[in-house]
Amino acid sequence: MFISYAADPDPITIYLFLTIIINLVFLNQIFTRMSFVIVAWSLSLEVWLYALAPLLYKLSFKTLIIITYVSFAAFLFYTVGRTKFHWPYYSNVKYGINLLLLSFIWVAGFMYSVYPQKRKFLIINVAIFFIVYIMLTAVIQLLHDIKHHRYEVFFNSELIFFFLQSLCLTFVFVVVFFNNYITNLPVGAKKALNLLGNISYPLYLTNRSVIIFFSYHQIVSPVAAIFGALLVAFLVYWLFDFYSKKRVRNETEKEYKQSFQV
Repeated sequence: MFISYAADPDPITIYLFLTIIINLVFLNQIFTRMSFVIVAWSLSLEVWLYALAPLLYKLSFKTLIIITYVSFAAFLFYTVGRTKFHWPYYSNVKYGINLLLLSFIWVAGFMYSVYPQKRKFLIINVAIFFIVYIMLTAVIQLLHDIKHHRYEVFFNSELIFFFLQSLCLTFVFVVVFFNNYITNLPVGAKKALNLLGNISYPLYLTNRSVIIFFSYHQIVSPVAAIFGALLVAFLVYWLFDFYSKKRVRNETEKEYKQSFQV
């Protein structure tokens, strides 16, 4: 939030102060239509789900499956409504409705971790989610083009978009669920990729602010923008994530030594 404000400062007002407080306690998806850090809008939903994790852990596998499919059905209904009734994108939805609309994929991942014996079943379900979503959005776009008498546009230019989206989701699917089958890489390459993976989320959160900062100062070099975004992401990781992981590791080692001594 500090980086976002530094890159694009707003006048200091009561409204800004309240907005910051609401975002700090992850209630922006209830009271506002936009996150202070625009790309971080889904963080509220993730925090709520982590807070609910102990409750979800106590539920049966069957109940969790029902919750997942109810959420997915609501997601599909809302996806249709975005075209039919011009409902806002998920980042602009208030009143915590996203907890119902988008929790299906998080809960599926939660079950994948908690029920290792059900992983094959869950992998199939996630694949179904991806396939149904791509097919639904493609059909919606095709019907929209037919309605406006330009169906040829779908096959000439828009179909490639859905193909590339499917390719991207397939790649994510394979990496998440079948990464243990990927050939081992050299140590140097593995360290470099691990570092990029570690800074990927800080990069997602801060790259927009870096680009805005560069644009404001009329720095138009793409190489400089990429380097700046990677540098800021690394600093955020080093200051926060790296420190937290090191602290947890040290505390774990300390507890282990104490238990060994006892």
